[in-house]
Amino acid sequence: MNGIVKDLAVSLYNDDELIALKAGSDYRQSLLKIDRLDRTVAESPYLHAVAFYNPAQSRFFSSLNHEMDNNQLYSALSDYMASHPDVPKLQLIPLDLAGGNEGIDVFAFFLYDGPSLGSVNGSVLVLTVKPGWMVDNVEALNKLAEREDDVLFVTDGEGNVLISNGRMPPAQLQLKDELLPRIENSSGTLGDFMYRFEGKKYKVAYLSNGMNNWQIISLRDYDAVLGHVRQLKWTEIGVTVSVVLFAVLLSFYPELRKYHLIKT
Repeated sequence: MNGIVKDLAVSLYNDDELIALKAGSDYRQSLLKIDRLDRTVAESPYLHAVAFYNPAQSRFFSSLNHEMDNNQLYSALSDYMASHPDVPKLQLIPLDLAGGNEGIDVFAFFLYDGPSLGSVNGSVLVLTVKPGWMVDNVEALNKLAEREDDVLFVTDGEGNVLISNGRMPPAQLQLKDELLPRIENSSGTLGDFMYRFEGKKYKVAYLSNGMNNWQIISLRDYDAVLGHVRQLKWTEIGVTVSVVLFAVLLSFYPELRKYHLIKT
């Protein structure tokens, strides 16, 4: 998913038709290119908005179909860039645009020239991504694996929950006290273990030390795991019995054929 956003960001940033937004000095010419950003957002299943910071005009230009006040969007992006001299490049960063500390509104993806923000010029491209798109993708993979009932959530390197599918509120789980220490003490980046919570047993599967040091964690009801194992067991028994019966029939076939010939 990070690669999908990266490919689009690089394409937009290097698009000659968008130079007026990226670094052009003529305000009216810049406005004529907003429609291109609107179409890009409208055609994307994951974009919330696309914004350019134009240093020649000291202003932002963004798509207009993101259902958010532009000043609020620009203020949140400006505050983040001002308070983070080393703005991560080509990485999804959780942002609270509303400023109410009520959770993550979007993931922001910054692209600029040079090794650090402003080191070459002041042009910046920011793609804001819908958090729901990330959850939907992980849930789609689980559905293909017949694990659509799993509890899913993604945490950052400090154990803060970034997104979840809401089947079990992460606040109810002893994440930092129980789950995350066990993951941190594991030898690999991919693994699973059993976890008991409020008298119920779960199988925890995790992928850690990934992009941005995030961790993807899923919890599956252990009864469902056992049910799947039992189903596989009975399937195996059924196949075995069928093969044995077929072998027995084959062994009797020559005798039956001989008996039929004698009778004839």
